[in-house]
Amino acid sequence: MVAGVSYFVLQKTIGETFKESFKETDVHNNLKQFFRRVIDEKALFISENLRRTYAKKKKHANI
Repeated sequence: MVAGVSYFVLQKTIGETFKESFKETDVHNNLKQFFRRVIDEKALFISENLRRTYAKKKKHANI
Protein backbone atom coordinates (compact mmCIF):
# COMPACT_ATOMS: atom_id res chain seq x y z
CA MET A 1 0.00 0.00 0.00
CA VAL A 2 2.77 2.43 0.95
CA ALA A 3 4.67 1.56 -2.22
CA GLY A 4 1.56 2.23 -4.29
CA VAL A 5 0.97 5.62 -2.69
CA SER A 6 4.65 6.52 -3.05
CA TYR A 7 4.57 5.55 -6.72
CA PHE A 8 1.42 7.61 -7.28
CA VAL A 9 2.92 10.68 -5.59
CA LEU A 10 6.18 10.39 -7.55
CA GLN A 11 4.33 9.87 -10.81
CA LYS A 12 2.20 12.97 -10.23
CA THR A 13 5.05 15.24 -9.12
CA ILE A 14 7.54 14.14 -11.78
CA GLY A 15 4.82 14.13 -14.41
CA GLU A 16 3.75 17.66 -13.51
CA THR A 17 7.36 18.85 -13.53
CA PHE A 18 7.91 17.32 -16.96
CA LYS A 19 4.65 18.76 -18.28
CA GLU A 20 5.43 22.28 -17.05
CA SER A 21 9.00 22.22 -18.35
CA PHE A 22 7.84 20.97 -21.77
CA LYS A 23 5.56 24.02 -22.09
CA GLU A 24 8.67 26.22 -22.04
CA THR A 25 10.47 24.42 -24.90
CA ASP A 26 10.82 25.50 -28.52
CA VAL A 27 9.19 22.25 -29.63
CA HIS A 28 6.03 23.10 -27.68
CA ASN A 29 5.95 26.65 -29.06
CA ASN A 30 6.51 25.40 -32.63
CA LEU A 31 3.70 22.86 -32.25
CA LYS A 32 1.33 25.54 -30.92
CA GLN A 33 2.15 27.87 -33.83
CA PHE A 34 1.76 25.04 -36.34
CA PHE A 35 -1.66 23.98 -35.08
CA ARG A 36 -2.89 27.56 -34.80
CA ARG A 37 -1.82 28.23 -38.39
CA VAL A 38 -3.45 25.03 -39.67
CA ILE A 39 -6.69 25.77 -37.82
CA ASP A 40 -6.74 29.36 -39.11
CA GLU A 41 -6.14 28.18 -42.68
CA LYS A 42 -8.90 25.57 -42.44
CA ALA A 43 -11.35 28.07 -40.94
CA LEU A 44 -10.57 30.54 -43.74
CA PHE A 45 -11.03 27.83 -46.37
CA ILE A 46 -14.40 26.80 -44.90
CA SER A 47 -15.69 30.37 -44.56
CA GLU A 48 -14.65 31.29 -48.13
CA ASN A 49 -16.38 28.22 -49.52
CA LEU A 50 -19.53 28.96 -47.54
CA ARG A 51 -19.54 32.55 -48.83
CA ARG A 52 -19.13 31.36 -52.43
CA THR A 53 -21.87 28.78 -52.04
CA TYR A 54 -24.30 31.29 -50.58
CA ALA A 55 -23.37 33.88 -53.22
CA LYS A 56 -24.20 31.41 -55.99
CA LYS A 57 -27.61 30.87 -54.44
CA LYS A 58 -28.01 34.62 -54.00
CA LYS A 59 -28.30 34.30 -50.24
CA HIS A 60 -26.38 36.14 -47.55
CA ALA A 61 -24.41 34.63 -44.69
CA ASN A 62 -22.43 36.36 -41.97
CA ILE A 63 -19.36 34.22 -41.44
